Amino acid sequence: MKEHSEITYKSTFEEAKKNFESDERYLALSRHAREDLFDKYIKELVENVKTQFRQMLRESSYVTENSQIEGPAFDDLVKVLRMADARCRRMDSWPGERDYILKEYIRKLKSQKRK
Repeated sequence: MKEHSEITYKSTFEEAKKNFESDERYLALSRHAREDLFDKYIKELVENVKTQFRQMLRESSYVTENSQIEGPAFDDLVKVLRMADARCRRMDSWPGERDYILKEYIRKLKSQKRK
């Protein structure tokens, strides 16, 4: 699957299988095995997106221990991060997860400051 750059973390199995219909390796697997392999690959891609987002947070000067984790200030922070970095925009598929990771990161910064 890595050979097919058109398969992204947003791809569905139905979309992706068109790329493999003539591949002998693909045809040798059962449908269930194909779907399992695809699901595993997509999970790896999603984890990579989340890892890149966490890296962006560590690099960002916008996120500090003084950042708010609720209300309009938090919403504004998300907007700024989305405009500033594609790694944040990639998390748009999972806004709840994005917000959770961002809030946890801010909490971590606040606790480190207290120490």
